[in-house]
Amino acid sequence: MAKKAKTSIQNSEHVPLPPPEAEVLTTACGYCIVACSYKVYRWPVGREGGAAKDQNAFGVDFPTGGAPWIAPSQHNIGMHNGRPHHMIVIADPDATVVNRNGNHSVRGGTLAQKIYNPDTPTRDRLKYPMIRIAGVMGLDLGKVVARRHPSASPDRCDVCCRHLHRKHALDRITR
Repeated sequence: MAKKAKTSIQNSEHVPLPPPEAEVLTTACGYCIVACSYKVYRWPVGREGGAAKDQNAFGVDFPTGGAPWIAPSQHNIGMHNGRPHHMIVIADPDATVVNRNGNHSVRGGTLAQKIYNPDTPTRDRLKYPMIRIAGVMGLDLGKVVARRHPSASPDRCDVCCRHLHRKHALDRITR
């Protein structure tokens, strides 16, 4: 059986260190209602940080400088601005509420795996918000309206609210 060739955006077991110029974003875990704080390090594929403190975004010497351990589940490769980027999602070590000092749950430690990557199971996720009309799923209302009115940007919540209002208003009338 032939082995599938790796693409340029396929994740691997090698977890690179973010270089000093990596973009740092903040996010919250969405697995439960606690919303623990996380940091996302994002940088283009092809560039990696080094073990010395001046060569990585953490500013510490690896592996003994008190740096966070980055598991393979905390790394993924996804697209940003049309180019593949490394993304590391770790619990925020500066958090003072909820997940103090960078503690996290088992689920939170896998947030990076939710990043869309066409070479991982996330390829099956919906890329665009979709709506079910007349029992048919898969109609992207934004695309339908954009074809007819390119400047229109329908609010899917508004569409759903109108539908629910009509349905329940009709139910009250027919009773």
